[in-house]
Amino acid sequence: MIADGLRGSDVKPVRVDGKHFETVDVAAAIHDADSLVVSTHVTGHGLTGFAGTIKNLGMGGGGRRMMLAEITAAVLANKKGRAAFFSFLVNVTPSCDCWNYSAEASVPDIGFMASKDPVAIDQAASDMVMRHLAEESQVREPSPQTKSTFLAGAGTASVRQLTHAEELGLGSRQYELVRVGD
Repeated sequence: MIADGLRGSDVKPVRVDGKHFETVDVAAAIHDADSLVVSTHVTGHGLTGFAGTIKNLGMGGGGRRMMLAEITAAVLANKKGRAAFFSFLVNVTPSCDCWNYSAEASVPDIGFMASKDPVAIDQAASDMVMRHLAEESQVREPSPQTKSTFLAGAGTASVRQLTHAEELGLGSRQYELVRVGD
C-alpha cells in the first residue's frame, strides 16, 4: 500500500511545534489508521549512524537527523497507546536495507525486542549493537563500513536523534531489558 497515495499528495498536516517544523505532512493512510505496528530491521545508516524505529518512521519525509524525530512525532501523534514497536537485531549490517546490496554483518544475531516506547527500543537496540562492537573491536579491527556508520554515528548523530525524540515526548531513553526465553 502506498500510504500517501499514488502521487504522494494524500497527506494530513499534523502540528508538532518542533525545532525544525511547526507541522508535518503525514501519509493519510497512516494518520487515519486506528493503530500502528512498526517492525524494524536494525542496521547502520549513512546519515543517521544507527537505523531503528525513529529513522524508519521519519525517513520518508525528511533527511536531517533531528527532523526524523519530529516527523516520527507527527506520525505517532494520534496513536498514543495504540502503537507497538518490534526491532529485529539479526544480520545487523552497516548499510541500510534500502541499498541494492548487503554488506557483511557487523553484529551477529542478538535477538528481538518489543516495546510500546519508540525511543526506549531504539536506545536499547543501539546500546546492544554498540556493546557488541566494543567487545568485538578488542579482537579484530571493524570493517571500514562499520566505522563509517555505527562507530561514526555513535557519539553524534544517533545520540542527537534519540535526545531530540525524548525532548519531543516520544518516549524515554531509559529502559529495562526483560529477557524472555533462551
